Amino acid sequence: LWSRVWQIAAHEDDFPEVGDVVPYEIANRSYLVVRVGEEEYKAYYNACLHRGRKLREVRARGLTELRCPFHGWTWNLDG
Repeated sequence: LWSRVWQIAAHEDDFPEVGDVVPYEIANRSYLVVRVGEEEYKAYYNACLHRGRKLREVRARGLTELRCPFHGWTWNLDG
């Protein structure tokens, strides 16, 4: 329904430090919004490339990497 319009996923105040992560879900899609630098934010699909399992279910603070809870694959915060 809303896949082609801008969405407000989180507020800047939700990311006080680099490495803070906020999951965002809309309909059947899940994304991770990550503060990757002092003035840089990125959003990724919240799914492991191997099995599709969600990488994060809840917010996190100060992460240095994204890790799949199923098999431990890791990704840098900047992708």
